[in-house]
Amino acid sequence: MRCSARRLRENLAAVGWELTPEQVARLDVASRPKRPYPHWLYEGGGFAQLNPPMV
Repeated sequence: MRCSARRLRENLAAVGWELTPEQVARLDVASRPKRPYPHWLYEGGGFAQLNPPMV
């Protein structure tokens, strides 16, 4: 019972937190899913120049 009461107090204390737009953008970049193979090869640019995608 003590653990759940402590957890409730911590959760209620977190309600007032706000992230700046810069922090949200950093979290968006960090949590962006990786593209599956072979699509990630085209992200750097070098592979795509040597092997352009088929039309």
